[in-house]
Amino acid sequence: MKLDHTVSSIGALSLDVAQNLKRVGFASVVNLRLSSELGVDIADQAAIVIEAGMNFVHIPFSAQSPDPRAADRFLEAVAKPVNQPAFIHCRSGNRAAALWCIRRVLVDGCDCDTAMEEAAQLGLVSSTLRSFVLAYLEPHNGVRSDECNRRCRSLASR
Repeated sequence: MKLDHTVSSIGALSLDVAQNLKRVGFASVVNLRLSSELGVDIADQAAIVIEAGMNFVHIPFSAQSPDPRAADRFLEAVAKPVNQPAFIHCRSGNRAAALWCIRRVLVDGCDCDTAMEEAAQLGLVSSTLRSFVLAYLEPHNGVRSDECNRRCRSLASR
């Protein structure tokens, strides 16, 4: 699903798709999957992406124990013009949607309600990841109003 001119997201990415991504205009692939996940071959995917003429960024991001440093790295990676537009993915889209939500609020200035709704449409179903998004955004309270914080918490608890 194309989200804007800098980032797109789907669930799992088969290795043969990487060659087509370059043809449709992507500059990079950001893989959020853990090396330990079943069927994941990071080195093979990186080689194919690079051979296709794109940048490859691997940011291991656990849905069970999300690390704020992964979100930091994600924001840095997709902000680089050389990586835009970026194709981001995980297995189901859940992790990609969580990081997308953070980006929408912090980079695009999107209100939390809209960002959480977009993330849900993209596959954010994990209550752990929804809570992570809110915790990550908490230090950036200047970006959101108190009312938005309350609505975000309400959305996250669904």
